[in-house]
Amino acid sequence: MKKENPEIQIGSHGRWGNATVESDTESESLWLVPYGNMMTVLMVLFLILYSFAYLGDTSGYEKIVTRLQSEFAKLDRRKAEKFEPKQQEAHVAEEIADYFSEKGLDKIANVDINAQRIRIQLATPVLFGSGEAALKTDSVAILNEIATLIRKVPNKVIIEGHTDNIPIKTAEYSSNWELSVDRAINVINYFGSIGILPERFAAAGYGEFQPVSSNDTPEGRSKNRRIEIIIVRT
Repeated sequence: MKKENPEIQIGSHGRWGNATVESDTESESLWLVPYGNMMTVLMVLFLILYSFAYLGDTSGYEKIVTRLQSEFAKLDRRKAEKFEPKQQEAHVAEEIADYFSEKGLDKIANVDINAQRIRIQLATPVLFGSGEAALKTDSVAILNEIATLIRKVPNKVIIEGHTDNIPIKTAEYSSNWELSVDRAINVINYFGSIGILPERFAAAGYGEFQPVSSNDTPEGRSKNRRIEIIIVRT
């Protein structure tokens, strides 16, 4: 009887066995490379988003979030349709900010956006004279530009009037409350006069009670005297 050579048999199986184990291990580890790359990209992305939020650049932060939502939604048409209005809203905010920048209005006009609203902030001197609620003639160009962009979205719009804490008592206004409300209403009336549906608007007057800066300095009081145009997001 012919003897089997156990050495060759064992050695042969050993080599094949090792080759199989090594091959399986190599195949199983291949997914680690793309997974590691994906985790690195996500980490960088979240750091960027965190830095925007931490530094207070809500506009930039919201633009990135909206863009990401839209890109992911492309995988599902129904979700894409849901995010299209949000993308349009972010685009409108960007257009308004660009307009202010081009016209050199950055110091007296500001735009910021978050998940709930787009806020357009205009210092009072842009639209009104001191202690007055009648719109200045040269303010019409700014309101016309804002109106053009408001027409691009169907959202509700709140017009807020704000003042500093210097008391007012004139023949027309006995308090800052009345002045702030009247200013807000006059902005709405102007938008209505150029064809924007009045039912889209609401007016609010806060007087001196929602300051954005200290009323102890002329600069601070100047910031507090403002009109805010709030586009409520969907």
